[in-house]
Amino acid sequence: EVKTVGYAPWLSEFNECDWYGVTCVVGVVWGLDLANNSVIGEIVPEIVGLRSNLVFLDLSANCLYGTLPPEMGDLSSLELLKLSSNSFSGTFPEDLYKLSKLEQMDLAHQYSNDGNCTRSDGTVVYLMYQKGDTENMLNDGIEGAILDDRIGGLKNLERLILENNYFYGRISSEIGKLKRLVYFNAAVNMLTGSLPDRFTELRNLKELWVEENSLTGEIPIEVGRMESLETFSVWL
Repeated sequence: EVKTVGYAPWLSEFNECDWYGVTCVVGVVWGLDLANNSVIGEIVPEIVGLRSNLVFLDLSANCLYGTLPPEMGDLSSLELLKLSSNSFSGTFPEDLYKLSKLEQMDLAHQYSNDGNCTRSDGTVVYLMYQKGDTENMLNDGIEGAILDDRIGGLKNLERLILENNYFYGRISSEIGKLKRLVYFNAAVNMLTGSLPDRFTELRNLKELWVEENSLTGEIPIEVGRMESLETFSVWL
């Protein structure tokens, strides 16, 4: 249920620019912020209808589940994508690598989320389980080799937050292309291999969190010379 106090009801006949959480510029939907609103359900492919102008999308801390629709990759103007603290599952869509303008991507805390929401009919959605249903398996979060070579194409990223999911595979050396990156958190996943030396090329990086994975090998010695780095958390 979306809050509507002081705003036009969602999906009403009123102009969508008057709906709660909608930001418009010159009458065009520019941003959508429904964080912490007990929104229940799945993200529908029709969201692609906002592709021309949507700059920020914040659906964090709700009761959303299911997979991320590949159509989100067509939101070509998107700079901020926040979907943390829900119950998404399935494979990270490769189409999202097309979001070259992204400055922040936050997919954290889809796994082991003990929150819940109540539908209007009284039934409860439990985020610990896939699709919020206790008859389904426990939700492991979003999975996939998200940090493979394709991550280097998201060169505008400043914050990349992947904590508490089921992302696996190695961290590609292409991570070194994210020169604007300030905050990186991939803790509590299934990442393997070693930290690539090219992490040390990220001169703006202030925080690096990769604990509770299956990383091996030695920490690049140059990490100690990263002048901007304030926090480095890793368990090998």
